Amino acid sequence: MRARWLFLAVPLLFLVSCGQTTEPESADPNFMKPIPLAQNCYDPDDPMCLPGPSPDDPDPDAPGYFIGLDYNMDQCRQSNDFDADGFDDNCEYRIARRFAPLLATEPSDDVSREPYWIAKHNPDLPGTAGEGLEIMYLFNYHMDWGDPETGGYGSHSGDSEFVILYVEFDESTEHWLLTGAFYAAHHENYALNLWDTYKPASGLEMPDKVNGYPRVWVANDKHASYPHKRACNNGGALNADDCNSNVDDERIEVSHLRNIGSADNPFTNCVASENPTSYPGTECFWSASYSFCGWDLDRTNCSSPYADDLKEFGFGDVEP
Repeated sequence: MRARWLFLAVPLLFLVSCGQTTEPESADPNFMKPIPLAQNCYDPDDPMCLPGPSPDDPDPDAPGYFIGLDYNMDQCRQSNDFDADGFDDNCEYRIARRFAPLLATEPSDDVSREPYWIAKHNPDLPGTAGEGLEIMYLFNYHMDWGDPETGGYGSHSGDSEFVILYVEFDESTEHWLLTGAFYAAHHENYALNLWDTYKPASGLEMPDKVNGYPRVWVANDKHASYPHKRACNNGGALNADDCNSNVDDERIEVSHLRNIGSADNPFTNCVASENPTSYPGTECFWSASYSFCGWDLDRTNCSSPYADDLKEFGFGDVEP
């Protein structure tokens, strides 16, 4: 939940500071299973489109993922970069798709969404001494249903949740490695950013393999994103976020048609929903004055604009 209102800011600082935890939490063994990604193959030689490990992978057991021959850092820095963000567009797509996070959700929660994504070259990844790719997954939930314990208090149209993954290339194995992630949990809400967090890879749950895609714990009804169940249960106003009944659901959808590009060359800005009968509105990712309303026509009670986050995390200046 990332509504554009303030709520008990000073008292919450005291309450949450006592409940937060930064230590990694061991995942329930029942959760530790790889979840397949839908095989909507854009690039026919993408290893993810094969029924098993790529025969070209020089080290299948190494941490991280092999995404194809000639998809190393040097190649990805000098090829087809139509959005002018310093990285080959097909490299971006392959990496974003391969590392698509796994969502752990409450089975009865309505997590309907229309995800988009953006990526850019980062010469100085946080927590490392090297360069790599920064990928922001925009979840675009249609609704934040509010606090289930209070009958939906705080609900609003649209929920502009996101996570950012930081990925680098290992020349010795020719694999791309997840080195860290930022979880947005209520980012920009309450004016304090109490629950958002950056975690290095050592503090993440990676259900497939070491330095592979991460798990995202999604708070029931409110959809805030957390790295662990304990962090979720200690998050939100008065620790109201809840992930106790969450189970592994599915990995976030990634399509080459949903790359929003860059501020210099946006592939996508204002778009209609893919289900206009249910969601007849329009959403604009690069417009700072355009709150995210989940494609609802009623724009009076919505989530904060994605444009603010795109600017804050260095994806480019946005329209006023």
